[in-house]
Amino acid sequence: MTMVGKIIYGAGKLVGNTAEYSIELTGNVVANIVGLSGKQKLALNTKKCSTVVGGVVGKTAKIAAAITAVVADTTVIATINTAKHIAESAVQTNIRIYGQSEKFYDEDKYIEVEYKTVEK
Repeated sequence: MTMVGKIIYGAGKLVGNTAEYSIELTGNVVANIVGLSGKQKLALNTKKCSTVVGGVVGKTAKIAAAITAVVADTTVIATINTAKHIAESAVQTNIRIYGQSEKFYDEDKYIEVEYKTVEK
């Protein structure tokens, strides 16, 4: 895995864990408040639901980060391979400049350029 993929994957795990524990904590707080009002069954269901929802959100965030990391790695590798291919193909350039050389930036200067791609 490239550095980009590792960063994305690590950030995704962090976001997933944070979301999971935040949802569970919020559910526990709500369940305790409901429990104090005498609704024990609702408090228990709220606690269970927050645990399930927190787990689902955490896993979803982690999976999304893993997929994004793979896509980013694939893109980086493809870009590197494309750059290598371009680097292997050199451009040969022939330049002919007509006019007096002491007046290089003179407007009467005529420049002719030819180029071709050379495969190695």
